[in-house]
Amino acid sequence: MSPRRFRVGHASTAPAARTRPKRQAATGTLFRWRLSEPATVRIAIFRRVAGHLVGRRCQLTGRATRAKAKRCVFDRRLGTISRRAGGGAGRLAFSRRLGKTPLAPGGYGARIAAATADGRRSRSINLRFQVMLR
Repeated sequence: MSPRRFRVGHASTAPAARTRPKRQAATGTLFRWRLSEPATVRIAIFRRVAGHLVGRRCQLTGRATRAKAKRCVFDRRLGTISRRAGGGAGRLAFSRRLGKTPLAPGGYGARIAAATADGRRSRSINLRFQVMLR
C-alpha cells in the first residue's frame, strides 16, 4: 500500500499517488498484490473504536451498561472491497469511499486476504493507514 497517508479524493476512485506539490498529501492510495494463481482478493477496512466489555467480548454498548463495564478498544469493520484477480501482479486504486459512504479523516486499518475457487486461502496481511483532512 502506498502512500499510507493520503487526503480525501472527490471521486469514488481517485488516481493514487499522483504528482503533487510539496507538503500536500496524495489523493487516494494504491493497494498492490502478487498472486500465484487466480483468486478473489478481499480488502476489509476497519476503524479502531472504544467499547466496553460485555462478558469476554469488547463491543459497543448502550448507556445503561456503559457506566458499569470496563473500557476496551476493538476494530470495527466498516466494509469490504472484493475483486476477482488473475495470477500475477494486481492493484486497486482506493480514494475514500466504501460504497457511497466516504471515510472521515483519521486512522484506519486494512486486512487483505485472497481465496481461490477451490477454497484455499492466503494468510491475511494487516496494514494501518491514515486519511488526512488536507
